[in-house]
Amino acid sequence: QDKIDALKKQLEDEKKAAEDARRRAKEDADREREKEKERERKKKEKEDDERRKRMQEEADALQDELDRKKAEAKKLARQREKEDEERRRALEDERKKLEKARKAME
Repeated sequence: QDKIDALKKQLEDEKKAAEDARRRAKEDADREREKEKERERKKKEKEDDERRKRMQEEADALQDELDRKKAEAKKLARQREKEDEERRRALEDERKKLEKARKAME
């Protein structure tokens, strides 16, 4: 009877050890899955950050180009205004000369 009880206890201990080993293996697998998920999340986050950074750099470059074009347009507009003013003055001077000549001829 003692031998039977000893074998039953040994069998119970082995079952318990096997169950503990399965539980630990499952916990290890769960932990490994969580670690893999975390690695994937960090990888995706890094890729997203890099994509955002590239997009921001492109947006900044486009804004710089737009600012340069606006400045160039403003410069050309000022130049055109100056040329228009010079033409207006020249026409006004010409009109005054013609007016003076007309009065002289009267």
